Amino acid sequence: MIVVKYPKKMLPLNNKIMNNSLNKLIVLFFTAFMVIPKGYAQNNADPGIAILMSPSSVSQGSTGILIATVGNYSNQTIVENSLRVTISVGANTEIIGIASGSDTRWSQLSLTTGSSNTIKLTNSGGGFDNSNGGDILLTVRGNVLSDNDLILGNIVYIMAQNAVLCPNCKTPPLNTSQGNANSSNDNSQTSLAVICDSGLELDAGTDGALTICEGTDKPTEAELFEAIAGEEEGGVWTGPVAGVYTYTVTSECTTETDTSIVTVSESPAANAGTDGEITICWGTNQPTEAELFGALTGEDTGGTWSNVDLVYTYTIPASGACPGDTAVVLVTEVSAPNAGTDGTFTVCEGTTPTEAELFNALTGEDTGGTWSNVHLVYTYTIPASEKCSGDTAEIIVTEVSAPNAGTDGEISICWEANQPTEAELFASLTDADSGGTWSGPNSGFYTYSVVVKGICGINATAKVKVTVEQPKEPTTACYEIATFDSDNCVWMVSGTQPKEPTTTLHEKATFDSDNCVWIVTGTQPEEPTTECYEIATFDSDNCIWIVTGKQPEEPTTECYEIATFDNDNCVWIVIEIQPEDPITACYEIATFDSNNYVWIVSGTQPEEPITACYENATFDSDNCIWIVTGTQPEEPITACYENATFDSDNCVWMVTGTQLVTPTLGSVTQPTCETATGSFVISNYDASYTYIVSPIKGVRISGDTVIVPEGTYTVTTEGPHNRLGDCTSLGSTSITINSQIKCSAKFDVTLAENPSSDTFTLRIESMNRENLCIRIIDAYGKMIKQYNSPYKDIIKLRNELSPGLYFIEIRQGGERVILKALRL
Repeated sequence: MIVVKYPKKMLPLNNKIMNNSLNKLIVLFFTAFMVIPKGYAQNNADPGIAILMSPSSVSQGSTGILIATVGNYSNQTIVENSLRVTISVGANTEIIGIASGSDTRWSQLSLTTGSSNTIKLTNSGGGFDNSNGGDILLTVRGNVLSDNDLILGNIVYIMAQNAVLCPNCKTPPLNTSQGNANSSNDNSQTSLAVICDSGLELDAGTDGALTICEGTDKPTEAELFEAIAGEEEGGVWTGPVAGVYTYTVTSECTTETDTSIVTVSESPAANAGTDGEITICWGTNQPTEAELFGALTGEDTGGTWSNVDLVYTYTIPASGACPGDTAVVLVTEVSAPNAGTDGTFTVCEGTTPTEAELFNALTGEDTGGTWSNVHLVYTYTIPASEKCSGDTAEIIVTEVSAPNAGTDGEISICWEANQPTEAELFASLTDADSGGTWSGPNSGFYTYSVVVKGICGINATAKVKVTVEQPKEPTTACYEIATFDSDNCVWMVSGTQPKEPTTTLHEKATFDSDNCVWIVTGTQPEEPTTECYEIATFDSDNCIWIVTGKQPEEPTTECYEIATFDNDNCVWIVIEIQPEDPITACYEIATFDSNNYVWIVSGTQPEEPITACYENATFDSDNCIWIVTGTQPEEPITACYENATFDSDNCVWMVTGTQLVTPTLGSVTQPTCETATGSFVISNYDASYTYIVSPIKGVRISGDTVIVPEGTYTVTTEGPHNRLGDCTSLGSTSITINSQIKCSAKFDVTLAENPSSDTFTLRIESMNRENLCIRIIDAYGKMIKQYNSPYKDIIKLRNELSPGLYFIEIRQGGERVILKALRL
């Protein structure tokens, strides 16, 4: 017999959902390369099954995952459609179906219903290579409280579906074993305990209050449940006691109970009062609220009025649990008195209208009224009746006066002008009525006639005498014209003298009336002679020539120069005479002194440079510089820890330095489960030294402390760089830092707002810095969501969870915590 470990490539594909116990070593026994000719075998293939329940216990009504690990434990291939797996559960549990993440090579053949049911599967989705396997994941629910309920698993060949399994069999039967010598892995079993989860906190919900309308029946259970919040199902209602109903939930595991109460109160019913009616005058304003309330009886205050076709409704709104109420007031309208529409009437001056004439001037009046008169305004009055005030109408009487053509008049018009207008004729009359007509002229007279028809039938006339005359034409200048304005009866003179021309001071302008033109006389003075730098301009204002310009200023000359003005070219000519430049040294400059008419030589030889003890300075006149010669003595050869300094006073090299000290190491601190690095101390630490740690990767030095990851380290001291290269000390003794130990997974988990209708808050804090795996599984074992969380985290669960019961599994290393969450 050979003991083998489960091959890595056969580990469950979805191993994150497995219980930690699945990571245990599965030991299978088989006889190597040995086939016993009992039953049937597919060459040397060896299918095996191992089942495990995760978790091993669930609360009543909850689910877990049954993991059936199926693989080929030999060196031959198992083809598809050649295996059948049968799994049966005990009387207190039930297989729900294949869970998410299951090996897709397996499909369901059959599944019975209820507790103690059986599922059969076949590998219709693929075969198995040698040393290859996968996980069948089934959701199993605990239905009845029980101790460990046995679960059995079995794997067999399906010979009838694949003749390759038994090429020499005439009638391949359905095997009850693998068909080869190793049948020890044909069957497997596990168990599931169904427990009463007394750890769940009973919750009858939050107390509430309920208001009902007075006179109604007691509230229904649905109304009572609406009044409380967050309650568990399955409780009972009792009461009322003094208006209080009690909801009680009892633990299925213990006699523990929890209660919540609903306090019921009554609100008074609304009363809009008894219906009524009122009468109003037709056409008047609508009734006031005070009049409407006066028609009701026993109504509550606080309602509102509405009107539809003179039916006024008073409404009290619903309040609390009570509906609203209404009452109506019926409004009746009676007809109002009508004295008719006002009118007008015309009479001849001095007469009085009759009642018949006045009634003819009205429209739509009622009979039975009386007439009254103030001056020429006649009033017809209908007296008031029940609910309606009286009414009046007026007739305004106009008197027509006798015609008047006015007093005769007289006007004058311009000779040969148009005839006078009617307005001019009418203006010459006195107190004439308008509306008449004009006739004429007749012998210089115009006649105005006024004719009145109707009540006053009289004619009147007046006459206007018209005389004509014209003024004498005026005398005009040569440039003027006289025109007679017959409209205004005046002569109009037009025309303007020609504009006087612009003249200079030496000219004079005279107007010639005979020829109707201006005559200009006078001559300009002669232009004067000027120099080359002068300009002559005629001044028209003063009638003279103005000469401007100035000879250019004589230039400033040196003592050796002479300036002469050239009239032909209008410029100054400067002639120069200067002494010869003197000979100067390389560092000198010659400048001519114009005041004293001599050359001035300036400049100083450069200062001799400071030289070292081994140097000599010589002035080079050609290049005007000092030349320094001499070489420093050669620097002596020193050890790596020595330093050579030149002594300028004595012109020699001075050698100083001390040999580097080998570092001494101690005070070792090893890594812990929470700290990945260790450390050690340089006991003879000198801040003036530079320390080199080997190997260098991941090393940090802080003063005398060296912080390093796992490994073996030595330290050397580095001195200053000299011309021979780096200088280091001898290496220290080695220090070994161990690998980090693994912390046990100790973490705290809290689930706030549970149960919740909105958001759950999951808080995680762990001493181990490894990430955590978090899974949310519903009551049917289906994984809803999965997280990889840091060791400290806060997770908000909102819309991803619909109402129901959920399990939250948190794993880190070998530790696991499961919480229950109830989403309302």
